[in-house]
Amino acid sequence: MRLDISNIQEALKEHDSWIEGVSRILMQMQEKVENLTEDIINLKNETADWREDVSNTLQQMQETEETQEMRGVTLGLLIPDSDCLGAYSNGTYIY
Repeated sequence: MRLDISNIQEALKEHDSWIEGVSRILMQMQEKVENLTEDIINLKNETADWREDVSNTLQQMQETEETQEMRGVTLGLLIPDSDCLGAYSNGTYIY
């Protein structure tokens, strides 16, 4: 009977030790989940910021391109191409 009580006490100690190990591992996993959740939130925010930056850059590029086109049209109106001037030959323009 004494041997049975010793075996039961040893089994309980092993069980308690195993439970402590499992609890420690579970807590570590919960911390990792919290850290990963935080990382995911940060990445979403960074991605949103990056998308906004890209959108702004593309908009600026488009505005710059449109401005350059407008300047080209304005310059085209002020300074005609040499092709449209024609050549002067014997008092007449050749187009």
